[in-house]
Amino acid sequence: MRGIAFLFALASVCGPLALGATWPWPRFALEAVMGLGIIVWAIVARPPVRLLLVPALAFGICLFQTIPLPDSLLMRLAPISAAAWKIANASAPGTWGSISVDPGATLAGARRLLLGLATVFVIADVARDRFNRRVLITGIAISAAVMMLLAAGIRSSKEDRLILGFIDLSGPIDFWKTPVDPPVQTAGFSETDWVVVGERRYVSDSWVVGDRIGPYIVSNQYAGGVCLTLPILLACVLAVSARLGTVVSVLVSLAIAAFGIWTVAVVAQSRAGTVSLLFALATLAWLAAGPRMLRRALVVVTCLLASVIVGGALALHGPLSDLGSYAPESLRPAITTLLTDGRVLASQLAGRMFAASPIFGTGLGSYYELAGQMLGGAPPWGFAHNEYAQWLAETGLVGGLFAVVGLAGLVRLGATFAGGTPTAEKTLLAGSWAAVAGIAAHSFFDWNLHVPANAFLALVATGLAVSSARSDASDTKTSSREGWLRRTTAIGFAMAVGIALILLARDAWSATVERDMRTALAEVRLAAAYPKRPSPEQAVQEAIDSGKKAVGWDASNARLWLLLGQLKIHAATLRPGDAGSLRQDAASCLDKAQRLSAVVRGLPEPLPVSPVKR
Repeated sequence: MRGIAFLFALASVCGPLALGATWPWPRFALEAVMGLGIIVWAIVARPPVRLLLVPALAFGICLFQTIPLPDSLLMRLAPISAAAWKIANASAPGTWGSISVDPGATLAGARRLLLGLATVFVIADVARDRFNRRVLITGIAISAAVMMLLAAGIRSSKEDRLILGFIDLSGPIDFWKTPVDPPVQTAGFSETDWVVVGERRYVSDSWVVGDRIGPYIVSNQYAGGVCLTLPILLACVLAVSARLGTVVSVLVSLAIAAFGIWTVAVVAQSRAGTVSLLFALATLAWLAAGPRMLRRALVVVTCLLASVIVGGALALHGPLSDLGSYAPESLRPAITTLLTDGRVLASQLAGRMFAASPIFGTGLGSYYELAGQMLGGAPPWGFAHNEYAQWLAETGLVGGLFAVVGLAGLVRLGATFAGGTPTAEKTLLAGSWAAVAGIAAHSFFDWNLHVPANAFLALVATGLAVSSARSDASDTKTSSREGWLRRTTAIGFAMAVGIALILLARDAWSATVERDMRTALAEVRLAAAYPKRPSPEQAVQEAIDSGKKAVGWDASNARLWLLLGQLKIHAATLRPGDAGSLRQDAASCLDKAQRLSAVVRGLPEPLPVSPVKR
């Protein structure tokens, strides 16, 4: 099991350095680490069946969202999905739809959810061994130090779009936005462009480039990374420096904490991140404090910060969002500006989705595409900026109940841990609980758990926290007798994870091809704007050839079919001699995309009719 600990510790350091692992192949590298660790753990440790049932049940819920259902049943379970599929299948009435409006995205999300939940149990089991636990904690502590030093040492100017001083994130058409990268590699919100081709047009979302800090594309996600790692670094410092005396230990910890807060509050200028980090640090201080009076005082401070966070979440995203009308006259403009911020509206849009399909949601991973449709062509947000609201919108009350049970279990374990006798080992483990508290708070205001590196760090921190409930290595196996059911379940689970890894590798390959196809479409737009540029015909044909290969092994990917159809429409204008066959092929590709996703964004439509002048 030590190999698993070292592998996860290395990934904790390298994940954030790869720009949060937002690019397809670094993201898959993190997924491969999780998958390999799970497979080895399942085969070697042969965990109890009940541990494997949790991720399997979550995967099953998402899988159910993708099953075609008759319209009468779908209308009862997911009215908004039924309406979307009726529109998408207008040319083929009677075709069944699914609860998920984008089954391909839901299946990809389900695979990642399976790996993520299983990773928590792997870490919780592996970290029972003291050596493994310290390896994992050291990896996260190193990650905190590296990301904070990079944030302080490498500043990005407003004029360029460089990250880490040498990686250019600027777009091919306009430097502040990019039509070729997915939302997770940007600030998460877009500007909409209409691309005209012949007598048709289609919408193209150009995602705004992030504000870049340290190894993160977006400053708020850097703040989330610090919330997940700084408490664990401070716990290490407190545990190690305690040998030098209480005064030295506290002074060193305060200096490191002040440096971390400065990078989040001043350098990154993340308001929600600053409050969440303070909450995480207060939680750490409370759990690590020895004297009873000091602990009680810190509990009060922690509860006050928690009240601020919950109150802010209710004011921005919940039933108290009309609070501005009751504020003093002098404060109303500032409050109104805050409450009408696009990020708040993105969260409220998730609430509308949940209200329209409350039982099973609209499908895991469906927020962006459905948001674009509900906004009627306006620039969509890639994420809801509230992980809880987006989870409810995509999975409904069923997914919400699943999450509540899991969170309740964590709270119960945390209460048990908090009531334990203060020791050096408890101080070391307190960092993971503080990290979980910090990211739980920040998730009210941002989309950190959709950033692969931060999601990975959150899984490791949660696993470490759970392991603190039973930190004895002797408890790893509860019985020397292992029945055939336990062995068979472990092997079956390992095989399922292996299949998920293969499909995730395919997804990474598809994402690479998608970017190449969008780049070719950008070349077409540049050639139209600047006639002296070389003809984009060759780039378009190469992208079409790549797209044809991609849909051969990823036939359920609606985005691939959409991009292939868009490229063939442009190819028809570039090669008039083949225009007829290319347009026919394009229509077939676009029809396929619409059958695979009820809300696929970017389908060509006729140009609007200009009003007649009199």
